[in-house]
Order: sequence, then C-alpha cells, then structure tokens
Amino acid sequence: MAGGFNASSVMLADVDGSGLPSVLQGSAVYDLRGYKLGGVPATNFPKFTGGWVTQTPSVGDVVGDGGLELAVPTREGNLFVWRTGGSACGDLEWPKFQHDLHNSGDYDTDATPPGVLRDAALHGATLTITASGDNGYCSGAGSHYVVTVDGVQHQLTQPPAAAGTTQTIDVSSVLGADPHTVSVSEEDAAGNLSYPAVVLSPAPPTHGHDSGKGSGNDSGDGARSHGLPGEQRATRLDARNAADSSGLGAPFAVLADVALIALVAALLRRTHRFHPSHR
Repeated sequence: MAGGFNASSVMLADVDGSGLPSVLQGSAVYDLRGYKLGGVPATNFPKFTGGWVTQTPSVGDVVGDGGLELAVPTREGNLFVWRTGGSACGDLEWPKFQHDLHNSGDYDTDATPPGVLRDAALHGATLTITASGDNGYCSGAGSHYVVTVDGVQHQLTQPPAAAGTTQTIDVSSVLGADPHTVSVSEEDAAGNLSYPAVVLSPAPPTHGHDSGKGSGNDSGDGARSHGLPGEQRATRLDARNAADSSGLGAPFAVLADVALIALVAALLRRTHRFHPSHR
C-alpha cells in the first residue's frame, strides 16, 4: 500500500453496495484507504482520522438496521465509526483482523452466529420467537434451537424456519415443574450459537412489607419505601420545604456560600501580603 510504513493488515468487504469487495487498510499519514479492482479508490475514500492507524479496520452492523458500518481506532486512542453503502448481508470476504470472530485466519471458517432471536416470549409452556436466520439476520435458516432452563441446555426437535418467520413451539417437555430462568438461542450448522434471549427470569428480591402499618420500612399506606423510615423521611422533607419557603434556601447551599466567602477573603489577604507595592 502507498503512503508510508503501516503495521495494520488489510480487510476486504463490499462497502459501497456494488457487489464487489474493496481492500481497506490504515496508513501512517492519518487516513484509512480503500481500493477497488484495478487500484481505483473506493467510493468516499480515503477516510481522514487525524491519527496513525495501526489496527486492522473491521465492518459489521453496529446499529442493528441491516446496514454496514466501518470502524477503526487510531494509535492516539480515538475510535472512528462510519456508515457505508454496503449491507451486513453483503460480500464480507475478510471483515476483520484474522478473518472471523474465532480469529482463525482461515478464509473458509464460518464463525458468524445467528442474530439474537427477536420477539421471544414464553406464555406458559408455549415459546413464541421470530427466527433470525444464519449469519446474523441474513437469509437462510439455522440448524436448531437451544433452550437453557436453569443452566441446563436442551436442543429442540422443531427446526428453525427461514429468517423473519414467526414460530410457536411447545417446550413443556424441557421446562420442568418450576423453572426459574429460561433463555433461547439459535444455532447454525457450524455450531455458532446466538446470544441468548431471556424469556423468564427470577423476580427481583423485595424489601420490607407490602401491607400493614407501623412496619419499619412502610410509609403507612401500603407503599414500600427503600430509604429512610416514613416518619424520618417526612420530617426531613418538611424541614427542607420550610427552609425553602422562608427564603433561607437549603442548609448545604448556605454552608457553601460561607465557605466561598471565606476562600475569597483568604485569597485577598494573600494577594495583599505578597503584592510588590506592599514590600
């Protein structure tokens, strides 16, 4: 690559929607360069960073809209992310350092998992999900679903449908009598498992009592209070409101004003003591 010494490796991806990949690499002259077949500059390249690019650029769908974003850091610690004209389902021949998420460096390795299952919900023993497809949310279908119940994985017999298809699956055979945590993932033929979508989780712990009067953490009307006891809280709020209505302001504001005046007076005394005209 032209443009001086460069320690970063190249990546290949369709960043303009043409159906053909471009070669991208950072340079030592504060830019990120892209070239198409024949050495022609790629559309909207170079990208100026104002810093030395020593890392390999990478592409992916950062915002989850199906588009393709390009990201690269500089040696100075700045991270740049640009939108491109490409698609997350386009030609991504070598989208990152060492090719894939396993860093295999092998052109034929499939290490891209299906996307997180959308619209996942559990109603009783019925699981409703929208199939994500293979390689993120691109076309095709995964190999099978994996339901994890309280840390134990179960492979479902019903296969995933094509990407974007809503499915309803009976999971009564794997739930057990009283499950606490349930999540579901989609796995592709290469063994890549999507990030789990949680459809059941334990209820958060509660503090105090929901009903009854006179309990330590009860406000008296059945509502929980997680801070001060009800009477102490009301007393402090009444005192603060009384101070505000009398024009005195909050006690902390008064103390801050006194401290500021004392600091200014000390600075003035020091200035008067060391000023040349008083020597």
